[in-house]
Amino acid sequence: MEFTQSTLDKICDKKILVISFTAMTPHLETSLEITRRLSVRNNVSYAHLGKYVTRPTMYSKLLLKRKFQLPIRVNRARKYLRRHSDANHNIRWINTHNLDNLFSSIKSQLNYSYAFNDLTQLMNINFKNYNIGVGVSSTIITDLADPDPFPLSEKIVYEIFGV
Repeated sequence: MEFTQSTLDKICDKKILVISFTAMTPHLETSLEITRRLSVRNNVSYAHLGKYVTRPTMYSKLLLKRKFQLPIRVNRARKYLRRHSDANHNIRWINTHNLDNLFSSIKSQLNYSYAFNDLTQLMNINFKNYNIGVGVSSTIITDLADPDPFPLSEKIVYEIFGV
């Protein structure tokens, strides 16, 4: 495939950090394959930060599934990269347990508020000249299984913003 050979395969002799926040298929697997491809010609470190986000899996409403699925999937990812880290693939897994206090400190200093009264306002949000509102809206609609989720309940606001 000419397209893929002109992208990842051209990166050479770099130190690369791959960060994943999700334990959902196919996103987790894609991050692992990108890591493997980059590791052929580069030193690659991989960190999974899913435990620091509100929804790393699709199991938001089922606490037990969410608490058990994430560590199982992240552990499988770690074992997969360990199996594929050899003389030809330089991959280092970053243990994120040391970040617990740092993330707690950062989160306590942040002040979240959302000012979206309806889906149209959310869909018009831009970040650095990119319209991200449509993607965020789509994710919220899909996750909540509600084509018009506004106004958001306190429970949903807490899940999204952590406040």
